[in-house]
Order: sequence, then structure tokens, then C-alpha cells
Amino acid sequence: MRNLQRDASDDRSAVKDDVKLIAQAICESLTHILTEDAQTLVKYLKRLNKDGASSVKPILLADGFDSAWFDNGQRGLLSE
Repeated sequence: MRNLQRDASDDRSAVKDDVKLIAQAICESLTHILTEDAQTLVKYLKRLNKDGASSVKPILLADGFDSAWFDNGQRGLLSE
């Protein structure tokens, strides 16, 4: 996390708080973070995932809910 570079256009305090949330998710072995924040939290989480520092997956609330997120992308069969 110390090596994560903040984009100059991003609010320092927002990034600081987002990194705290990401660190807590990693420490607690969470698999996903639900958020409305595509601007900073999702962006920095994806960077950490790309660098191998995290495996926590971001879920944007704007995308709606899909249970496949929690089952490696597999969708169940529709029941009648």
C-alpha cells in the first residue's frame, strides 16, 4: 500500500480513506467490496489487484446485484 501512487487529480483525503477501507478488507480476508465510488476506491483497488497486493473484487452498486459475483462468475439455472 505504501507504494501506491495517488493521481494528482484525486482528493488526498478521499484516497487515504479508500486505502484504509481496502487495507481493512485485505486484513479481514474479505472477497468483495460494495461501493458507489468508481472514481477512487475501485480505481485504486484494481491497481492493487493488478500488482498482486490484493485479490478483493470491487462491486459497483450502480451495476445492480448479481449473485454470480460470489460464485466465480457462475450463474445458477433459472427456476420456474
